[in-house]
Amino acid sequence: MNIYQDFAKVYDLFMDDIPYDEWAQRILISLMHRGIVKGRLADLACGTGSMTRALSLYGFDMIGVDSSKEMLSVAYDINLKEMQSGEDDENIPQNNKGRIVLIQQDLRSLRFDSPVDAAICVCDSINYITPEELVKVFASVKSIIRPGGAFLFDFNTDYNYRKIIGDGTIAEVRDVASFIWENEYNVFKHENHAHLTFFVEAENELYRRFEEDHIQYGYRCRDINAALESVGFKDIVFYDDYTEAEALEDSERVYTEAFV
Repeated sequence: MNIYQDFAKVYDLFMDDIPYDEWAQRILISLMHRGIVKGRLADLACGTGSMTRALSLYGFDMIGVDSSKEMLSVAYDINLKEMQSGEDDENIPQNNKGRIVLIQQDLRSLRFDSPVDAAICVCDSINYITPEELVKVFASVKSIIRPGGAFLFDFNTDYNYRKIIGDGTIAEVRDVASFIWENEYNVFKHENHAHLTFFVEAENELYRRFEEDHIQYGYRCRDINAALESVGFKDIVFYDDYTEAEALEDSERVYTEAFV
């Protein structure tokens, strides 16, 4: 079952606090340090394409990749609407914007016609990968990156799930939609279960209810490092969130650089 089938319709509404522009600037710093200032990037697990669009504004041709056709449909509609509206960022010349292509593929078996200069994967998408398939996914990602290219991604740490998110229930009410999030973390399996119940405004002042179950896995830097090294990534560095400070034992989100 596609866990994003219904969630895709309200994803951006509830993720409006994600600082995609700030993350994009940090990613640009990583790319520039490796001399990657133009070319083609793959945004893996791109969702509705927020990071895809953010990086395209800096001149990179983007390939947005996701396994969910519903997410890609929303991304396509947003891109089409922006192109038709003619609204541009006044600080970025129109002719500097990169092209965007959206494709449906599984991270475990990526297939590109030619390699990209870098692959990006943000917003803890890596945490959806099971420990058993982590190496397989990293090998798949490495296969689409040219020699000298980069793999830049983030992940939620085991510490974050154990100490910060933990077990409990949270809820949020918006004008057109609301949700209840019931969370449980298995500290032995490093497995986080989130049961989400959404109420989305429909017609005649009624709300449609739907539910989704999400399973993520808490990782430590040493887990990620071992998996990356096993498939040939090198010069691996872990940062505390999207800063330039070194990741620590109590880092909640870790931004990772790895190179081919």
